[in-house]
Formats: sequence, C-alpha cells, structure tokens
Amino acid sequence: MHFDAAPGLAFTKPLAASINGKALHSPCWSALLLTMIAQVKTKGLSGDKLVRELAIPAKVERYDEEGFKFRPDLGISVQGQSASDCWKEVERLSKKWAIPVSVKFWWKQNPKAQYPGKTGILRSGPASA
Repeated sequence: MHFDAAPGLAFTKPLAASINGKALHSPCWSALLLTMIAQVKTKGLSGDKLVRELAIPAKVERYDEEGFKFRPDLGISVQGQSASDCWKEVERLSKKWAIPVSVKFWWKQNPKAQYPGKTGILRSGPASA
C-alpha cells in the first residue's frame, strides 16, 4: 500500500529504507530519523543551528537522561521518538531540504495495528528515492 499521508505507524517495522539514494542496513524508525539528521548536517548545519532546525527535542550538549541519547556522529543529543513522530520529522526535513526518502514497512500481527500483517510504503522529497 502506498500512502500520501502517513497512516498509523504503531506496531510497524521498517523492512527497507533509503535516504538520498543510500539504503539503510537493518532499518528501524530511529535509524531513519538519525540518518536524515545526518543528511541535514551535511548541508552545513551543526551544533545550535542543527538543534534549532529540528522539530523534535534535541540538545547541543551531551545529555543522556529523559530519553535523550548523545549521538557523537551528530554532535548533539536527541530524544527518542515514536515511529509516527520519527516519520513526521523525517518527512518534514525531507521536504524542506529536498532529500529523497523511501521506507517500506510492515504492520505486526497485533490487533492494535492499523493494518495487521500488511505492508506499506512511504516516500517524501524529490522523486529520485
């Protein structure tokens, strides 16, 4: 299933994902978000500027409490997000910075999942993803 607007992503697992034409190995929602942040960082943003660019909780200093984890590769601490919030921020950054992203995911066999057992695809940014 292809979606223009994100469906409920609770109880989902990414099966395959790419950002800016590069596949993510063993993708998960948080890795997708962190990879997108790294792509934005390559546009020349770091430290305060990078944190201000994000619409999720992030801090310039090393901070490992309240769900934050310091990411040495990014030089910032980022708070963990739900699958839906990860995608929302990935999509926002993808559109703003013209970074193509594609993710194929699967809803787990859970009665609370929106489409148990089905797969879906989300894309954002330039069509080259």
